[in-house]
Amino acid sequence: MRHPTAPVLAATVSALALLLQSTTSSAGNAVLAVNEDEINGSLNVFYGSAAKPEQLYEMFFPEIPQPEGWKKVTGVAARPEPATLSAAVSFDDYVLGHPQVFYLAAGAQGAPAIELLWNTSLTPLDVTSQTHAQTPAMGTSLVGYDDECAATDNVFFVGSDRHVHHIYYKKNHGWFTEDLTRRSGAGPVEGLNLAGHEAQSSEEIFYLEADGHVHELWRWSGCPDAPGFDGWHHVDLVAASGGHAPRALAGSGLTSFFDPNTAVSSSGVYESSGTLDAVLYVDGQHHLQEIYLTSSSAWKDLDLTAQSGAAAVPAGSALASQAWLYQSDGFFAAFEDVYFIDAKAGIWEISSAFEGAQGQNNAGSPYKWTAVDASKAAKAPAAGVGTPMQLDINDILCPPGQCDSSGFRKEINYVGTDEHVHSLGEYMFDLTGWTVEDLSTFTGAPKARP
Repeated sequence: MRHPTAPVLAATVSALALLLQSTTSSAGNAVLAVNEDEINGSLNVFYGSAAKPEQLYEMFFPEIPQPEGWKKVTGVAARPEPATLSAAVSFDDYVLGHPQVFYLAAGAQGAPAIELLWNTSLTPLDVTSQTHAQTPAMGTSLVGYDDECAATDNVFFVGSDRHVHHIYYKKNHGWFTEDLTRRSGAGPVEGLNLAGHEAQSSEEIFYLEADGHVHELWRWSGCPDAPGFDGWHHVDLVAASGGHAPRALAGSGLTSFFDPNTAVSSSGVYESSGTLDAVLYVDGQHHLQEIYLTSSSAWKDLDLTAQSGAAAVPAGSALASQAWLYQSDGFFAAFEDVYFIDAKAGIWEISSAFEGAQGQNNAGSPYKWTAVDASKAAKAPAAGVGTPMQLDINDILCPPGQCDSSGFRKEINYVGTDEHVHSLGEYMFDLTGWTVEDLSTFTGAPKARP
């Protein structure tokens, strides 16, 4: 078993854990990154300007009673402008204790560079120059997360040499870079898309090769009661699944997550002790496919489009996913959510749920996949061509009483054809259904690049 058993999460009154969303951004016309900053208690949205493509803005929503607002990010305080085809990822760095955003910046002589803006002051640092890393490929996606076991802050990208590269900060040691393709003996990357996440005791990166297969690079993080770091490893996931998983559509998006909430014990009693790594992609039939690692360390594949009855996934659609657990007064609900944009610019959710009373016998109650056109349900504005989707479980903007009675709001943030940033969401266990909020109108921020 690659991932050791996860500890059982203690049941509390109205407790919610997000476990784990993929922190990934694909480059395109729109630049969008979202971070629910648990360190400072705010929701932060970074996006590219419609009027000035080289400009990056931030909308912020502090906890009440502080007011929401927006500000210019790049072009001031020595912060460089985004590259022509940029991407951005934002997440809390618990290793150093501050929020941060990585983005693809316009470097010297037109070559892109990975720029880090860290802490609440958004202090800039060119981590490409800092580490003498490979020049990023123009248009590369970015994957970022911190790893508390390894005490590292990490960003991954496709280099101009078509290799997967890793820039990381090691606590008390500084910044470093490494070529993961070379270290693992893997083949060159086909395209510019990456996905990845931190799992229970390992780090995962996924990409496509010229054979149309999804490939994985992974390492042990060195967590207690788990194996120590022994290098980066390469796995052809189509081959590992017995060759049953179909090839990916050329240029397919990728998304991934780790879900520790999927298993029942040998006696059939639910425990927060399952382990599941999952990567999702679009196949040649425009179906959404999942390849996942079970708690018995076997890779399997599943056609989520066929399972759920969802619409076909068009070429070029962004993908996003997350897994999370809700617990309250002895009740639990574990969810896996996957999102794509259909041919009519509507955002769909394919979701599975596994719920019941803690301690009850849940044997024979597998996840069931269902699909909903969330944009249609909320009458949301159409998604802009090439927009990323960034997810969060929002407890910052919960209306009074909502967080205790109906759960927090799960949100898909995107740029619409109206050049506004929208938050499409649903309050968990609330019968009001899907709703949409116009964050640009709410804050009065400048228009976003669609």
